[in-house]
Amino acid sequence: MVIDHLHQGKGFGKQTMSLIKKEAKKLSMKKLRLEVFVDNKRAVNLYIQSGFKATTKVLIMEKKI
Repeated sequence: MVIDHLHQGKGFGKQTMSLIKKEAKKLSMKKLRLEVFVDNKRAVNLYIQSGFKATTKVLIMEKKI
C-alpha cells in the first residue's frame, strides 16, 4: 500500500487497512500477511495499530557482488 506524501497523516492508511480486513473476512480469510521495511516507522506503526505483529518467519538474504 502506498499513500502519497501529500495525503499521509489524514487517516487514509487506517481506512484502507479497515477495508482490507472487512473484505478479507467476507472472503473467509483467516490471516493477513504483509511485508514492510523496518525503517519505514510510519508504516510499521500503522500496521501495529491495526493489530499486526512482527514475525521472524521470513529470511531475507543478500550477497554483494
